[in-house]
Amino acid sequence: MTPEEMARLIKHTAKEYQVEVDINRGLPYLYVGPKSPSRAWFESTLEDRDEPSTFFTQGDDAADLLTDAEQAAEKFNVTEKQALIWILDSAGALDENLKHRHRGDQQHA
Repeated sequence: MTPEEMARLIKHTAKEYQVEVDINRGLPYLYVGPKSPSRAWFESTLEDRDEPSTFFTQGDDAADLLTDAEQAAEKFNVTEKQALIWILDSAGALDENLKHRHRGDQQHA
């Protein structure tokens, strides 16, 4: 796979997720989770809510992930957040419910 193809893959993967990424290098910690819930989510009943889980890590694990994301971002000319989402997705660490749902999918969900 060429670097350009890899960059497209990373950007596509990151775009699939509707997430907030919070990076704190001081502690360090990483948080990847849902963006602000939609109005439909607030109007749904508790039983109907499909709440995706979040990813959180701190300390050495967070520092290692940040280093990997920085290296991938530099190598493939993508943002650090895009690289981080791609790394976590590739590892199976992100909840599939964090992905965007297309209009057709929402009707069948």
